[in-house]
Amino acid sequence: MPVVLSICVVIVTIAIAAIAAATVRSSNRLVKSLEELKRLTEDVGQLVDQARHAVEASQQVIGSAREVVQPLRRVAQRFEGVGNRAASLSEAVLAELERPVFNAVAFTRGVRSGAAYFFDRLNVRFKHSRESADGRVSP
Repeated sequence: MPVVLSICVVIVTIAIAAIAAATVRSSNRLVKSLEELKRLTEDVGQLVDQARHAVEASQQVIGSAREVVQPLRRVAQRFEGVGNRAASLSEAVLAELERPVFNAVAFTRGVRSGAAYFFDRLNVRFKHSRESADGRVSP
């Protein structure tokens, strides 16, 4: 039995050595994983800081925009008021001037038409009065 016992001891020793080697190899991988995790947490920390700065900058921009928007709204309201008053004024001017201008234009057209008819009739009359009885035009 001592031979069987020696073989068992050798097998157990080899198994323990294999387990030790696997444990060392696993611990090395664990150390590498922990180092990678440490680098990753540092990178995430830097990204969080950058995100925090970006959020602060955007809050400042939004605050500045809010300060600018109110005066712009007031200016737009003033322009709206001026536009409404200009529209009212143009409506009033148009209401007051439209009829007299229309009448003046109609009168002018009437005078022009009447004058054209008058001169046409004068031209026909002078043309007929120049003709002699035998059909010749006198000089």
